[in-house]
Amino acid sequence: PELASTPRILIAQRQEQPAPRPAMSYRPASGDCQQPKQESKPAAMPFPAGALCQQDPPVPSPTQVPTMSEVTPIDQTFGRMSIGPPPGRQVGGQDTQPCVAFGISSSVPRPRIARHNLVPSAPPQHGQSTSLRRPPPSALATRATSYSTTQQQTTSNIIALSPASHMGSHSERQQAASETGLTAESQQHSASPSVPVTAVDLAARCDSRYMRCTVGQLPPTAAMAAQTRLPAGIVCQPMALDVDQEPPLDVVNFGSTGIVRCKKCRAYVNPYVSWVNNGRQWRCNICGFVNDVPNSYFCQLQPETGRRRDVDQRPELREGSVELVAPGEYMVRPPQPPVYVFCLDVSTQAVASGLLSVVTRTVLDSLGSLPGAPRTQIAVITFDHAVHFYNLKATLGTPEMICVSDVEDLFVPLPDDLLVNLAESVEVVKKVLEALPGMHSATSTMSGTSRGDTRTRAMSGAFAPPDVMGRQDLLRKSAPSHPTSAAQAHREGTMGLALGPALTAAYRVMGHIGGKLCVFASSLPSVGEAALKPRAHPRAYGTDQERLLLRASQTNGEPNWYETRAVEFSRLQICVELFLTSPLYTDAATLGVLPKITAGQLYYYPSFRATSDGEKLSAELSRILTRPTGFEAVMRVRCTRGLRVSTFRGNYYIRGHDLLALPNCSPESVFALELSHDDQPLTTDVASIQASLLYTTSSGERRIRVHTMAVPIAKSAQDILYSADIDTLCNILAKSAIDVALKEGFEATRAKLQQKCVEVFAACRSSTGSVTVPAYVRGGAHRLAQQSGSAISYPQSGGSGSAGSSQIGFKLPDALELLPLYTMSLIKCAAFCGGSGIGVDERSFALQRLDTMALSQTRYFIYPRLLPLHTVLADMHDATNLTLPTPLSLTADAISSDGIYLLDNTLKFYILVGAKTCKDLLESLFVMDQSSHSRELRLQPLDRAYTDDQASFTAGQQQRNALESILTMLRKGRPPYIGIDVVSEGDPVKGPIFFRHLVEDAANFSGGQFSYQEFMAHIQRHS
Repeated sequence: PELASTPRILIAQRQEQPAPRPAMSYRPASGDCQQPKQESKPAAMPFPAGALCQQDPPVPSPTQVPTMSEVTPIDQTFGRMSIGPPPGRQVGGQDTQPCVAFGISSSVPRPRIARHNLVPSAPPQHGQSTSLRRPPPSALATRATSYSTTQQQTTSNIIALSPASHMGSHSERQQAASETGLTAESQQHSASPSVPVTAVDLAARCDSRYMRCTVGQLPPTAAMAAQTRLPAGIVCQPMALDVDQEPPLDVVNFGSTGIVRCKKCRAYVNPYVSWVNNGRQWRCNICGFVNDVPNSYFCQLQPETGRRRDVDQRPELREGSVELVAPGEYMVRPPQPPVYVFCLDVSTQAVASGLLSVVTRTVLDSLGSLPGAPRTQIAVITFDHAVHFYNLKATLGTPEMICVSDVEDLFVPLPDDLLVNLAESVEVVKKVLEALPGMHSATSTMSGTSRGDTRTRAMSGAFAPPDVMGRQDLLRKSAPSHPTSAAQAHREGTMGLALGPALTAAYRVMGHIGGKLCVFASSLPSVGEAALKPRAHPRAYGTDQERLLLRASQTNGEPNWYETRAVEFSRLQICVELFLTSPLYTDAATLGVLPKITAGQLYYYPSFRATSDGEKLSAELSRILTRPTGFEAVMRVRCTRGLRVSTFRGNYYIRGHDLLALPNCSPESVFALELSHDDQPLTTDVASIQASLLYTTSSGERRIRVHTMAVPIAKSAQDILYSADIDTLCNILAKSAIDVALKEGFEATRAKLQQKCVEVFAACRSSTGSVTVPAYVRGGAHRLAQQSGSAISYPQSGGSGSAGSSQIGFKLPDALELLPLYTMSLIKCAAFCGGSGIGVDERSFALQRLDTMALSQTRYFIYPRLLPLHTVLADMHDATNLTLPTPLSLTADAISSDGIYLLDNTLKFYILVGAKTCKDLLESLFVMDQSSHSRELRLQPLDRAYTDDQASFTAGQQQRNALESILTMLRKGRPPYIGIDVVSEGDPVKGPIFFRHLVEDAANFSGGQFSYQEFMAHIQRHS
């Protein structure tokens, strides 16, 4: 909403005694702000009852507690309020959520009481190393493939820190104090009181599935980082382990004490802060500033260890990940309710392909599982070459549809009845969703009227008898909205898709609250504002000009309509989930900025058909609607002094220089961070990186999720190379290559990836000295090892994978042994390979999906796994004790015509059926797809009648259910849903796609000219 004036927010002045923060007052008319009245409060106890303290701590003087009576005006750029320090005071960023509404309502739900020890601490995972020695070669594959294991540590879990090493020299502290403008009075907080050596427990850092670093030890200086040639980066997935609406972390409520955080850098208290002055002060592990401990938070220290006596009762001091209840000062409006708005394409293409039926059926099935009940709100908008609104008011016996055909000057009718409370209007919503497929399949709607005509009707025909039509005076005959076939629509040439006006309609319906917007489009937008023109030029595919097609279209060098609208969506806390299903060019590069800037996701189903793609779309849409979601979120990452985050990657909109605006955050939200060194070297033995996510839960609580990781500082370049994490390293390298591809082209991207591998090779050679031990470089098959703790496991004995062998003149560190193979695979993957076999929309989707992939997804996107299914399914007797076959190297020599092979590349499962496959096995697993013109194979439908009666299974049924168990196991924990494509040997269309993934063989496209042996020889020659 537009503001008539610039309101200002008053922050109450703190007193000597801790007191609850009073409610803020807001007067939009005058823009003035007054000091809210402080209610008289009884003196707070120096510490809570039961605290392990023997004496009362001294009350800090007024000079030690800064006052915060200043105000900050609204940020005019985004129309937001920001609560924080005045322009003249530099105390660091504060994670205050920018919102649309103003002020704090007294109806905000009170935070719940702290819950401790909800989830016991996880024991060390399989594959974790805590010793100083190098890991044996046999442990490499397990560490490289097990996503649940923690990152390899090449140092002891306990590191002793002295005050000098933690804070730097006295001269450095004086220089830092002068640079930050600290007065002599405030410099007493930065002094180093005499304290004993403190032990740092690295086991307390956050789970590696939340934050994972490319190296186990960080370089202390930029010079050493350049010597290793390895990028220092972190893959952050702040909600990775959320499986339901309740967080899997301890929830801490500081109450009247207020959240304990550093006054200088605003970092949150965590297990790696140090305690000084007998616990009356604590030193921040991020910036080194010494903070006073609030009276109610004080506890004495243990003389032997220097730790607080109550550390076991304080999750924020014991665990690297914790959830904090945010007090009122972290809100400038009541927490938003979960809002879901559906923009459905009802054009002929969408109806004929079955898209509309699949979407409406999935939303119907998910209504009862939408989070946030009974606060959840919902709206439905449909569009073809016009926009249709639906009156979902609970008092209506029959819902009404309002059609606005003037898409050039769109207005929203009945703005108060379009977005409704789901609990109150659930029956009306169900009627609309059930009616939509039949209504838009053949019947006449109001979309075919002349421009400027707005029509309202009750949903008649199959939806209501004619005598209950509403507003009959506005109705008159009109031409059918949809032609009888897609070919007829193409011949008419006048029909189009009004996606831009539909987005404008959704913007006006939900803009005052925010929420999630699910958009479905089956063709290129060509009607109304934001109409797009085809830009695809097949002659540009595989050339440097292709990069221009992969960028969002621009008008005279200015951002296009979709980018501008996406920024506005982010400002209003609207997240866009975009589904594209066109059989033709859709300009995914331009439309993809909507989910990228609004922290959503792009889903692409080329030539969508309900029979083959409906299950995948339904599973992914259901996951979007029911997964744990954090609304109106912001995230900031803080690093130890001497380090900084130089680059963010993922789907977000950045405000300032380090605040990520995330209208929605989910377990699939992944961010890649690249770290760089400041001018001054690191002076600590352990570097800390803290990610804080401020968000609103679906139940309406404001929370701060804090993840803190500690990484030891290396003594030499060799320590860094031996501590590398190959999965995280390849994830960072792949995402950084996306920027190069869009700026310089794919040829330059492939050259830089290859050069990076050469540089790391040379760094290993120089750091390890004159080592001449011949080493056997494994093929890709050896990266798959036994997966413990699962019903389906790999056998411990595997094949040799001789196709991937090579000889080199020295031995790479075990951690980097697979880097040449992965580099070659990345060069040949769909995102970066040359040639004209990949369409521009498919390429754009691959790049956008790669930019948001977690470690478990990039692992098989870069180097797919190939499983010979026939070796397991041919002699199937007991599906309950299933063992996966040994993975094969990605070479054509590993494939025979009498087998069935499954290839997993994260985006899709390809099942190759050999021409000489056993007939009985073929009939048990597959059936001919009669709906396709080419009579393709598809999986045999499961016989649900035999699901519970294992004894009644026939051999064919056992084989089919065993295959389903394998697919379920491979999909587990790897959203989004992975679809299946069955490829017959000799298929002229799907066959080349399958064999393109056999990266260890030479290929005839640009960048694929090397086999694995040739690539290894090339790397050795140039290093």
